[in-house]
Amino acid sequence: MSSWLCSQKAGSRERLFLRILVLVFAAFRWQESFAVVSGGTDIPGEPVTVDRILMKVLTIEGMQLKTVVSEVSLPGLEGRLGILRGHAPLIAPLACGLLRYKRQGKWVPIVLRGGIMEVREDVVTVLTNDAERGAEIPTPEEARRALERCTETLSCASGKNRLAALDAVKLASARLQAATMLGKPS
Repeated sequence: MSSWLCSQKAGSRERLFLRILVLVFAAFRWQESFAVVSGGTDIPGEPVTVDRILMKVLTIEGMQLKTVVSEVSLPGLEGRLGILRGHAPLIAPLACGLLRYKRQGKWVPIVLRGGIMEVREDVVTVLTNDAERGAEIPTPEEARRALERCTETLSCASGKNRLAALDAVKLASARLQAATMLGKPS
């Protein structure tokens, strides 16, 4: 009888140990999902979020960009689409506008000319007619002048020309937003 009692105590100790181990592991995984690392920014010691979403931007010419990000914001046809890690599978059309992604704690802009996007298992794939980024984006002053010209053209346009002029205004507006985000000197 005493050996049975000892085995019950040993079994309960093992179960207790396993429960504690599971709780510690779960707490560690939970903390890891919000982990921050140091470095990677211009300011020493500034925390940077862990990037866990693979984003690919493809154009007619081929791969424009393939990078790991923590967050993506896209111009959907009916409003902005925000994508975080663990997002449900999704396929959606994209409007002409500004795609923004957060990499190492900083937002980076890309100007898109419409397209389609897919989210599957923490991979965001963007298929677009054209994408402008970095040096291809004009300065804020150039973008502002282009937006003014496009707006004037839109006010005088009619019929099919009006739709083309509206697309030009959207593109010029997205370029101005991107140039402002990049902080390019005028």
